[in-house]
Amino acid sequence: MFDLVGNVRGVVSGTSNWVEGQWSQRIIQISVCAALLFYVLSAEDLINTVDKYVLDMFSVKMGKNGTRVLHAVTFGIFMYIGVRFLLDGILKRLLGTVEGMEEEVEGYEAEEAEVEGYEAEEEEVGIAPVDGS
Repeated sequence: MFDLVGNVRGVVSGTSNWVEGQWSQRIIQISVCAALLFYVLSAEDLINTVDKYVLDMFSVKMGKNGTRVLHAVTFGIFMYIGVRFLLDGILKRLLGTVEGMEEEVEGYEAEEAEVEGYEAEEEEVGIAPVDGS
C-alpha cells in the first residue's frame, strides 16, 4: 500500500515539475492564454448577443460569416491586450522577467544581429578598381 502511495506521489511530483518547466516557455504561456480567451469568446450566448447588438445599433445583419469575422478581429484585439499588458505584467511581477524581452532594449537592429548571428562590429569591405584592359 505504501509503495502505491509513494508511486502516486512520485508521478504527481514529476508531473508538477514537468508543468512548471513547460510553463516557463513563452509559447506555452501564450497558447494557454489564447485557449482561455477563445473559450470565453466562443460562447454561443455571447455570439448571439453580439449579433443582436450589432443589428440593433447599426441596423446591419451580419450573418454567420460576418459574425465570425467580427469575432476573429475581437479575438485578435483581446489577445494582444491580454498578452501584452496582462500576461507580461503578471509574469514580470512574479518572475522578474519575460522570456524574449530584455531589460533595456536598444533597438531592433541589435536584436536582429543577435538572433540572426550577425556580428555587432562592421566589416570593412574593400572594392578593387576595375581595369579597363
